[in-house]
Amino acid sequence: MPPPRRTAPPGTAEAILEDLIFARDAGGMVRADEQRLAGTIQLLGLSPSNEALHEARELLSAATERTCAHIAEAPDASAELLAACHSVRTILLQRVDEPVLASTARREAIAKYRCFMQPDSLRKRELPVLKAIAEKVMEIGRNRKPEDLPEAEGLLERMAPTAALLAESMTTAIEHLAIRTQLDDDAPVVRALDYTYWLLSELLIWPQAASEAIRAIPNRPIEYSILEQECLAILVMPFEADPANLSVLFAARDQHPGYEGFSQHLAEMENGAVAARRLEAWLCGCTEGCAFHRSLTVAAMCLAHQYVALLEDFVDAVHHLRSGEYGAEVRRLLAPLFPASQQQRSV
Repeated sequence: MPPPRRTAPPGTAEAILEDLIFARDAGGMVRADEQRLAGTIQLLGLSPSNEALHEARELLSAATERTCAHIAEAPDASAELLAACHSVRTILLQRVDEPVLASTARREAIAKYRCFMQPDSLRKRELPVLKAIAEKVMEIGRNRKPEDLPEAEGLLERMAPTAALLAESMTTAIEHLAIRTQLDDDAPVVRALDYTYWLLSELLIWPQAASEAIRAIPNRPIEYSILEQECLAILVMPFEADPANLSVLFAARDQHPGYEGFSQHLAEMENGAVAARRLEAWLCGCTEGCAFHRSLTVAAMCLAHQYVALLEDFVDAVHHLRSGEYGAEVRRLLAPLFPASQQQRSV
């Protein structure tokens, strides 16, 4: 494709708007290259590079998600605006492995909100949404230095893969510990504990920063507030018996090169043996009354499986955050708490 023709001055909302239009026409943020996102890269004060492109995509995606969530929550948003918002979000935030044609996204939005217009007419209605996103980018960009941590969405997405691995590893560790006395070889239990403790130490790098980034979002949508609470719960739940064990686990991680032998290393540290015993007791707390495998009621689960359920919910939420699916589900579940007008407008 030929390089895009730019007319807006650098450092302006108009330059960001050009980026958004170029990204939309290229097939989403994931397919927009450095030339098409040059305005955002310049706003961040970065030189063109793969890392700069990643930072620009992250900022534009964060602004798109927040802006579209606010429009969807507005009680006075028209059906046409909601449809335009839906098509913009679908096109810009599509995944590289799940391509969506712009015409398809617009037809789906028209059908969803019953706008009775042609896709090309809806395309023209997308401009106010794109302008609102550009203004949000400027707002974020003015308060963000290039060396700052990623936006909240980026931090959540860094946490999610480790959270998914930890949920799997914990499930294995709980099952092995339950039959430990029946095993001829303790090696599978040790490996499960090594990997679980190591992943837990890796995961806990991010929750505090993510919760603070979410808290700093002005007028954040309700789904962000829920994810903030989940981040804090991820940080706290394994260490309710003694919060000091958290710093012990961090120290062990800094001193050990990887997960192999990590549980033994933890047990040999000063105060580490106590921390290791408490974590193992936590994992051993599952009983026949635990409903993890037969019920979605978290209160009916043992403490360790409650944490696994929290991790799984967190991973699923983050995976569907940028698409808007998680926000829509949250608002559906919490509909009785919203005014009737907002219930009707929720996506």
